[in-house]
Amino acid sequence: MLALWALFSRGSQLGIGFLYVLPVGCCGWWYGTKAGIEMAVGCLAIYLTSAAIAGVSMLALSTAVRGVVFLGAGLAAGQARQISLRGQDAASELDAMRQALTPDQLPEIPGLDVAAALLPAEHQVAGDFYLLTDGPGGWSIAIVGDVVGHGPRAAQMATFTRISLISIISGTHDPAQILKLANRAVHTRTQGTGEFVTVVCVAYHPSQASVRWASAGHPLPIALPGATELEPTHYAAPLGFDSELKISSQEVSLAHADAILLYSDGLYEARGRRELFGLDRVMAAVSAPIVPPAAEIIANLRAAVLQFADRSLTDDICVVAMRRNPNPTPG
Repeated sequence: MLALWALFSRGSQLGIGFLYVLPVGCCGWWYGTKAGIEMAVGCLAIYLTSAAIAGVSMLALSTAVRGVVFLGAGLAAGQARQISLRGQDAASELDAMRQALTPDQLPEIPGLDVAAALLPAEHQVAGDFYLLTDGPGGWSIAIVGDVVGHGPRAAQMATFTRISLISIISGTHDPAQILKLANRAVHTRTQGTGEFVTVVCVAYHPSQASVRWASAGHPLPIALPGATELEPTHYAAPLGFDSELKISSQEVSLAHADAILLYSDGLYEARGRRELFGLDRVMAAVSAPIVPPAAEIIANLRAAVLQFADRSLTDDICVVAMRRNPNPTPG
């Protein structure tokens, strides 16, 4: 550095010549590496012209040094611009995935009060996702899914699975059939990758006093009040494990459950200083004898798990609460 300083400071013309680095760098940053190199060559030509008129000692050496510095500035600025653009593209992609996995507003479901929360472990995107939408025949569908892993790669798979489910739900309201068809799409994409997706699906119709549900390798729904897990007649594998999914839908009466809680395993696997949050703490957080509004159920769970984990999550968390509305809006 001292040698370069000594060389650059030899005479006013030598120092002024290095002001060309500024336009070279700006050109490389604004227009890319090629433009930066072209500007560097142009500035070097201007310097040689001025040196020929004014006369410069050690012309060959000073020209060589300037050539290296100008070209280096053009290359460095151009590469910095490419890195910046890649970062902007990645940020835009993450933002698009985040918007796809976290709807701005939940739909109104006749007869139900619903709320949801998605807490990513990192990168502000999650491998977990939820879906609340209308199905055919007046049915409403609620889904929570969990892609193995977390971060951008898991979020890409979650986005694909969620879009597949949306297209499937337009044709059927049966939870088992929805998951069977989704499994085919997921299996086609995940063959040989070792990736899989756990999903729980609940279907509700306002004219019925029950809900239908099915789970593919996912934590079981919790019925409230009482905080008890719904028991399946059999356990199905996650989506993507096999080309054919063996699964059936089951029913639970809303007469014995004011609300249904769907969640991903990141909720009870949230890590504190010495242990996991655990299913017992989940049950304790939602075990009020009178079921509160869905938003309050979610808020209580969120506060409890974030306080336990000191706001540092090691896995994504997704929670959806569906509460029977005691005062439904007249249709």
